[in-house]
Amino acid sequence: MQSLLSSNEVIELAYTDTGYLPERRIGTEDIALAESRYLIPVTGQRLWSRLLAGGYPTLRSEYVAQAAAYAARLSLHASIEALAPAAQASLRARFMTSLRDLSNHLNAEASQYPEYDAAENILNRISTEGGVVLPV
Repeated sequence: MQSLLSSNEVIELAYTDTGYLPERRIGTEDIALAESRYLIPVTGQRLWSRLLAGGYPTLRSEYVAQAAAYAARLSLHASIEALAPAAQASLRARFMTSLRDLSNHLNAEASQYPEYDAAENILNRISTEGGVVLPV
């Protein structure tokens, strides 16, 4: 399974707040599963495939990488680190902010990304504010 980020990138982007580095190396499959669960529903498979192929490096570095790193950390925190509820809420808020920034950018600049289909973006169909999932 191919992932957009390496384990080192996840550590550099998502673990800078605590200085904590996980004892267990974050595997490519772990990262790819998190990306599949959280990022592809926003970008759509066609745009994600283009990103994996090296397309849109600015989109990757400015929007996708941070959201993907937080997604990986959120997915792995139970097996790698014990987060206090406040730290978990803070991490989830940073993740959702980065994911919404990505979604907002894609919607505003859709013409720059022919592979992007706003109808596939799950955040255009649901709201997750306050941890409650509601249709938009």
